[in-house]
Order: sequence, then structure tokens, then C-alpha cells
Amino acid sequence: MAHLDNLLKNCDFQTSRLRVWSLAAASEAGEESEVAGTALDLLSPEVVKALPGEFQGISTLAAASAWLETMQRQCQLLLIQARESREILGFIFLYPDEAGPAGLNLHLGYLLGKAYWGRGYGKEFLQGLLHWCRTTAGVSKLTAGVEQDNQPSIKLLQRLDFKLAHQEPELKTRFYEYKFSRGA
Repeated sequence: MAHLDNLLKNCDFQTSRLRVWSLAAASEAGEESEVAGTALDLLSPEVVKALPGEFQGISTLAAASAWLETMQRQCQLLLIQARESREILGFIFLYPDEAGPAGLNLHLGYLLGKAYWGRGYGKEFLQGLLHWCRTTAGVSKLTAGVEQDNQPSIKLLQRLDFKLAHQEPELKTRFYEYKFSRGA
């Protein structure tokens, strides 16, 4: 498990416009000071309306700091950052699952601040994450849960070859999987 924690903590990749890296690594580099304030801005009611309870009602800097601490205990929290301005645009949440015969399985969550919707950032960071998973992390499967009414996110996952794995109607959630082939 220590190897897995270290691998995810060291997740760091770049795309043409973005850098994605772990909050743990940013903290060690002394670059986490403004993350709580940014989280407070990003976690607006419209952005988090379909997300679980721990994402709701974050309206103070103290609550945002507590949320960041909670998320770091629950998952590997990655920052989605603009390369040029260094502005944090959103977060990726990676939850390790049991390893399958072909490698590591991860559950994936993500959010972008409303100001960044519709600009292609979601596709860009997900393509970068898929590449990192395939080439660096030895991931065999990524599973993303999405609220059934979140059509933009569903369409994005489908365009990137995530396949519907199952639905949980009582939670109004669909789960999409991306399976990495060994030779890819």
C-alpha cells in the first residue's frame, strides 16, 4: 500500500494548457497556501449540487480547509492548474480500489469551477490522466461515477471511450469504466 500511496502522491503530468499534480506534493513544495481559498471559490452550490454530502455547504475558509484535510485522508487529491497563470481550475479525486489481475483499479472523481466549464479543460485533463495511468501508474481500470443528469460529463466520458458499467437509480448515479488494454 505504501508503494501505491507514493505512486499516487507523485502523480504529476502536463498537457498543453494544464498541470495536474497532487496536493500532497504541492504542500511539500510550499505551494498550498492559497488552495483553501481557491477551494472555497470552486465549491460553489452549482458546481457541487450533485456531489456527495462532504462537498456541500462549504462557505467559509475554515470549512474549505477542513474539507481539504478530509479529502486528503479519503483519496489522492490532485490539483488541476493552468500552466501559465498557475491558477487552480479544479480537482481530481483518485480512490484506490483493489488491484485486479492486470493492475491497479482506481475510482475517479473530478470537478471544475463553473468559470472553466465548456472550455475543453475536462477533456484535456482526462486525456492527460488516461495517458499517465497507462504509461506510469500501471492502472488497469478507471471507474467514474456521474450524476445521471450531468449530460456534459456523461458525454465527455463517452467520447473518451468510458463505457457504462452500471447504474444506481436510487442514487441517480451512473458508473462508467475505462479499461486499459495491456498492449496500449
